[in-house]
Amino acid sequence: MAASKPITVTQLNRFISALFSSSPPLMSASVAGEISNFAVNSTSGHMYFSLKDQASRISCVMFRSDAARLSFMPKDGDEVSVSGKVVLYERAGSCQINVRAMRLSGSGALYEQFQRLVEELKAKGLFDDSRKKKLPFFPKKIAVLTSQDGAAVRDIISVVARRSPATKVIVCPVPVQGMNASVEIARMLDYVNDWLECDLAIIGRGGGSIEELWPFNEMPVVEAVLRSRIPVVSAVGHETDFTVCDFVCDLRAPTPSIAAELAVPDVAALMANVAKSKASMAAALAQKVSNAESRINRAKSSALFTRPESLFESFSQELDMARDSLEKSIGALIDSYALKLDVSRKLLVSNSHEHVLGKGYAAIFKGSVPLDADKIQVGGNYVIHSRSKSANAIIGTVEERNHHNG
Repeated sequence: MAASKPITVTQLNRFISALFSSSPPLMSASVAGEISNFAVNSTSGHMYFSLKDQASRISCVMFRSDAARLSFMPKDGDEVSVSGKVVLYERAGSCQINVRAMRLSGSGALYEQFQRLVEELKAKGLFDDSRKKKLPFFPKKIAVLTSQDGAAVRDIISVVARRSPATKVIVCPVPVQGMNASVEIARMLDYVNDWLECDLAIIGRGGGSIEELWPFNEMPVVEAVLRSRIPVVSAVGHETDFTVCDFVCDLRAPTPSIAAELAVPDVAALMANVAKSKASMAAALAQKVSNAESRINRAKSSALFTRPESLFESFSQELDMARDSLEKSIGALIDSYALKLDVSRKLLVSNSHEHVLGKGYAAIFKGSVPLDADKIQVGGNYVIHSRSKSANAIIGTVEERNHHNG
C-alpha cells in the first residue's frame, strides 16, 4: 500500500485552526489563572501575557479595543478570570486565547458593581471637566483625610514640608476600609468644609484589594466630594488602582506622594526661578542703562552741546544771502517801475494841452470841454485857446478839406 503524500506545516496549522473554530467550547471559553509575563505594546496598545496554574500555562492577547474597557491595569501575579476565543496562532503553531473580557478572581461581583456605578454616574455628567474646581496655586492650609497610622499621611506631610514649608497640613483621621468607612470619610469632609477653613483637601490611602478600597466607591464619599466647596484631590491606592472617588474628584493623583506634589508648588524651585528672572531683569536693565549712557555721551560730544551756535551759522549765512538777493531783486524792480513811470510821465506831458499849445497850436473848447475839430458846426459859439490868449468865435462857414490835397 503506497504512503499518502505529506502536507505542509501551514496546511496542518490551518486544519487545526479550523477545528478550533468549529468547536463551540473554544469559541467562548472562560479560564481562570495567574497572570505572568505581562506586557503592553507601546505602539499598538495590545496586551500580551500568559495565564498559568500550578501545572500549565497558555498564551493570551487582549487587543487594544477590548483592553480599553478594563477598569484596572493587570499585572504579574494577578489572579484573574478571562473570557474569549481559543485560537491557533498559525505562524507559530501555538495555542492562545484572544481575551475579550477580564476580571480579578474572587472580586468579579464587586468589579461588575463598580463598572455599573461608573457608567451610571458618568451618564449623569458627574465626571465632566466643566464641574471640576481649580486647585489654588499656593494653598495655606491643606486637610488630609486618611488613616493616621498609614504610610500615606507620612508621605504627604514629608512632601509638603519639603516643597512648601509655609503650608500647614491638618491631618483628619478617618477609617479607610471596613464597615461604615465611607460614612466617616464623608462626615469628615463635610466638617473640613464647614469648620477648618482649608484651601483644599486630599483624600487617600495606600494600595489594597478591591474590597479594601471599596469605601471610596460608595455613595456617601461620592456625594461628599460632589458637594465640597473646596477642591478635592483623590489619592487612593497605587497608580493602577481606580475608584469612583478618582472620577468625581477635582484632581486624581496616582499616589499620595504625587498628590502632595500636585497640591503645593516647589517653593525652592520658585525662588530659584525668581532669582533667575531677577538676574535676567537686572542684566536687561543694566544693558538699557548702558545704552542710554552711550547715547547721552554721544549727544554731549555733539555740536549741539559743544558749539550750539554752529547750528545757526550756516542758517545765518543763508539768511544773509537771501536778504542780499531780495534787496537786489527789489531794487531792480523799483528801478524798472521808476523807468516806466518816467516814460509815462514824459508821454503824458508831451500829450498835454499846455505842451501842444506851447508849440503854437490852438485848441477849440465848447464851454470848458475840449472839442474835436471835426465836430465844429456852422453858427456854433466856441472858445479858442492858444498858449497865451483866448478868443470867442462864432463859426460862419465850415469847409471840408481833402487830406490828400493838403
